[in-house]
Amino acid sequence: MVLGELDEARSLFDECRASFEESGHTRFLTRVQSNLGLLETMLGRVEEAELHLLESLRRVREISDAPGQAIALNNLALLSLVRGRPEDAIRYSEESLTIRRHA
Repeated sequence: MVLGELDEARSLFDECRASFEESGHTRFLTRVQSNLGLLETMLGRVEEAELHLLESLRRVREISDAPGQAIALNNLALLSLVRGRPEDAIRYSEESLTIRRHA
């Protein structure tokens, strides 16, 4: 993907996020936030990525969405690897696996 396509994807995700926030579709909102976090990771915007991913995790925990929690934790593990924090990546991955096993 070229940078222009990633920026276009970001714009579309932002539109989706606003729509889901307005309509109260929390589960869909969390998936969009997670995707925004991955996209920001790809763009090297790790601080923004972390904000999206942590917000996604907070919301999925709030609605007791176990699969969503596992996804958010897995994405945080990926971000941790990109940031050179393997210990955090392991911790997030282990928590994700625990949730998947019990879901």
